[in-house]
Amino acid sequence: MLVLAAETSTLLGSVVLLGDDGTMGEIRFQQVGQGHSEMLLFMVDRLLGLADKKISDVELLVVSAGPGSFTGVRIGVVTFRTLAWINEIPLLSVSSLEAMAASFGLETGVMVPLLDAHKKEVYTAVFRGSGGKLERLTEDCVLSPARVIQQLRDLSGEPLVLFGPGLRRYRESFDVFGRNVLKVSGLTASAVGVGRLGMERFERGERSHRAAVVPNYVRKSEAELNWLSRTSVALAMEKES
Repeated sequence: MLVLAAETSTLLGSVVLLGDDGTMGEIRFQQVGQGHSEMLLFMVDRLLGLADKKISDVELLVVSAGPGSFTGVRIGVVTFRTLAWINEIPLLSVSSLEAMAASFGLETGVMVPLLDAHKKEVYTAVFRGSGGKLERLTEDCVLSPARVIQQLRDLSGEPLVLFGPGLRRYRESFDVFGRNVLKVSGLTASAVGVGRLGMERFERGERSHRAAVVPNYVRKSEAELNWLSRTSVALAMEKES
């Protein structure tokens, strides 16, 4: 099986081609400035060319649905939905946090991926590795470091790993755990983890219509928050008049 996957939920985007024998090629790129969608399509085309493959050779598309950068997640999902529609290729989406946890490869213990959500918050979820399988303990959410720490207090006694860009951003807050908790700030979301997770699900029989593949922003965008704020003010003024 030939799988094309993309991870665009952070500033460091990536695309990968996976085959039955493993990774055939991967390209990482900085998502900065304008033209995110053009950059993603360019990288997909370049990757296929380097592997001497065509889009028609791809049997499965997998994309990260977030959470993460609103712009990056939206463009990744829309681009891959378009590729799936035009080329009639099956499409699956996976959580960027779950893909990070699956990539870590912890056989036994609790894994907590952390992505910087700005506003002094992180995107996170809690997973447990056991016997080579990944168990989700919480849904993807956005929390302050203090709330994350409060959640994890109940899991004391199990091997615990915190990792990801969110740990690097708020490391001082998470240092409260001391040396009893493994902290790895360098690991981030990647298309390899996204593709492997999607391939596993596809091989287990999971399918989804491309229209069902939508971004998982977890929290409302600035545009939505501003609209809600303006609407609330307008309704309040209307009641007073």
